[in-house]
Order: sequence, then C-alpha cells, then structure tokens
Amino acid sequence: MDVHKCWHLLERNGQVLGHFITDLIFINDVPHLVFEWESTDGGNETPAAIAALDPQHLHKFGGAAEYMYEFPVADTRKFN
Repeated sequence: MDVHKCWHLLERNGQVLGHFITDLIFINDVPHLVFEWESTDGGNETPAAIAALDPQHLHKFGGAAEYMYEFPVADTRKFN
C-alpha cells in the first residue's frame, strides 16, 4: 500500500484545530486520511482510524505534503 502525505484542516468536536499533515492512502481509488495505524501480528501496519475524502477536492501539492484537501476533515478517533 502506497502512503502519501496530505495537508488539510482538521476538525474535532465541531471545531477546526488548524492545518495538519496526515497519511493518505487510496482504497479502491478513493482517497482516505489515516489518523491512526494499528500493528498486526505479522508486523505490518493497517489503518485503524480513517476518513474517506471526496477526490474532486483533493489536489496535488508541493512541499512537505504531496496532496492538499480543500475542506476540513473530521477526526474519526474517539477522545474522552
């Protein structure tokens, strides 16, 4: 699985926290941000917390991230 970097706004509990760079993968040609990875018994890592993105709003970018997303993305992890 190819892992890219994506620059985006992060939203948590309805509030935009700012810009972040997050891992980006493609599942069946649909882009997904990976907020958290989980180790498997075989020593590999699998996405544990992801958010699907609308590919129409994902663009190639330069610098520290290969891609940029136009809209805030809600963090799918549960926080207490």
